[in-house]
Amino acid sequence: MLAEKVHIRTAIPFDRHAILHVNRVTWQEAYQHIYTEAEIKGLFNNSLSQNGTWVYRRDERLGMLVAEINQQIVGFIGMGSLLNDTSAEITTFYILPRYQSDGIGTLLWQRAMTQLQEAGYSGVWVWVLGRASARKFYEAQGCIERERGQYTIGTHSEVAIGYWLGL
Repeated sequence: MLAEKVHIRTAIPFDRHAILHVNRVTWQEAYQHIYTEAEIKGLFNNSLSQNGTWVYRRDERLGMLVAEINQQIVGFIGMGSLLNDTSAEITTFYILPRYQSDGIGTLLWQRAMTQLQEAGYSGVWVWVLGRASARKFYEAQGCIERERGQYTIGTHSEVAIGYWLGL
């Protein structure tokens, strides 16, 4: 099993370039049926704005974990706290497409949930596009749909699902 060769650690500033690469490659693959190539390109070159209707609730970043295979970052998960809440949020979570379904996402998820639980958070929110295949992953982890919102790039809005999991 490929997941046995994975090393999970806390991200450091030096990882920024590799994390952005994973983010970009995964977005292009995962959301090409939802957003146009121009919209995705505009998102990553900062020529188009982005907004999620839930983002105003975020307080501070709690850190990021990366998954490495042979010292190459193949995935990451970012965590943050919420204003006036005892819950946390998974703010970003991406695995390179060629490593998906190998158990790496599950390992990152479990490590993040353990870290958040040990920090005293009562639960975790994660938002995902309504038409994204990642919904199946979150549901398999026991997350339940609690809210709906909108995620917008430029002028293109999509339904987003807010999942919640008690810790």
